[in-house]
Amino acid sequence: MALKRITFTVGADKTLSPATAQDGGMQGDHNATELLFKFSEGLYTHLQSEATKGKLVYRFDAYDGEGTVHHSNTAVLTGKSVTYPLEYTVTCHGGLVKVELIITRISNEESAEVLHTEAAQVKLTFSPYSTGDKSQAHKDLSALADIVKDYAKRAEKAEEAAQKALSDTSQLSALFKSGSTFIFNGGNASGEIDANFIVDGEVSDYSTNAVQNKIIKAYVDSKYPVGSVWIGGKNGDTPIDPSEFFGGTWKIIDKEFKNVYLYDSDKELNKMFKKSADVGEWYVSAALGGHTIELSMGVQVKVAMVGDAQEINLGNLCIDTLGVEKFTHGKYSVLMQGEDANGAVMASFYYDGNIKINDFIKETIANGMVYLNISVTCRYTDMLNSFCDKFYWQRTE
Repeated sequence: MALKRITFTVGADKTLSPATAQDGGMQGDHNATELLFKFSEGLYTHLQSEATKGKLVYRFDAYDGEGTVHHSNTAVLTGKSVTYPLEYTVTCHGGLVKVELIITRISNEESAEVLHTEAAQVKLTFSPYSTGDKSQAHKDLSALADIVKDYAKRAEKAEEAAQKALSDTSQLSALFKSGSTFIFNGGNASGEIDANFIVDGEVSDYSTNAVQNKIIKAYVDSKYPVGSVWIGGKNGDTPIDPSEFFGGTWKIIDKEFKNVYLYDSDKELNKMFKKSADVGEWYVSAALGGHTIELSMGVQVKVAMVGDAQEINLGNLCIDTLGVEKFTHGKYSVLMQGEDANGAVMASFYYDGNIKINDFIKETIANGMVYLNISVTCRYTDMLNSFCDKFYWQRTE
């Protein structure tokens, strides 16, 4: 639950009130502050009118203190207000954060942007103890490298003060007795490390100096201990493995679709659906976000359907164009709407993308259109990396 809520009123002209930057708390806070976007009566009336033409969905685009944009998951708009919690990935750099609200109308035939507000602005007080999370592995490594350089200088002074006749390891043991605490305060970080985390640690790749290496490893292990979760992006279609920067062993425990809208038909690229001989015209649209695919399609059935005993194979969705290797469940059974029948056409929707239908109430005439709308929740293990932009890694050892 957020400790603080800031309310912005959204006018029919897309402006926000207050328009000036508001106090959003501290750099590095996570879900401590929540932004409430409240629709004016005029705007809410307009949105109700748009909702009669299709489903309204919304998302947020948040720009952190370094200008990096963070896209939220898409959700269905249901009320007179929406909220956005300020997560750590947005607050970690401090400074000025800007958040825009985007509302889109999705129907069977099109996707249209209904509202794109001005940016709600919040100021974050810089914290002297925050290292920041650049949300990009190379930036994170660069910040870590700056801190490491400072620790290395301190370690060099400690090494010079030690007895030159002792080996590097014995020097370290002499300086930091078992059970003592090493206090560090350099760069943008401060804290302490127990000496038993330093002694006999692995030697890192950052330096050949044993004292430096063990302090470096102790810092990394204290920041990312076993069980830690790190969120990153990818290079090309390959997720960035945090073990390349922080050491240890990591595994992917989740991923999320990037927010994208897809559309195809027999008159467009003709790649998202392979129709059977019983199908004429068709279209497919899909809105991806988080773990969800909001799927809509319309299909012209060339043959008449007479009762539920007759099953017609429509064809196969090309599921790789929808961002998955397979659908989570083996079979979905949903009602399709038939424009020339009674609105009660049963569709069987299989894990490999195959779709079969039958009319279980009365006859549907030939060459009629049927329409399908379904929300499919996907397991992260079935989602293709090329369609994802957020990967969750957990350190296992």
